[in-house]
Amino acid sequence: MIPHKVTLSGELAAIAEIIGFGAVLRLAHDFGGHEVKIPK
Repeated sequence: MIPHKVTLSGELAAIAEIIGFGAVLRLAHDFGGHEVKIPK
């Protein structure tokens, strides 16, 4: 199997630096297309 290259948008890339790549992919999968408020 050939691995896929994933490019994150600016906002997702910034979030991925904080919570990790796997977690940001789960967020994008669960909430993609919707604005989500994340408390500090």
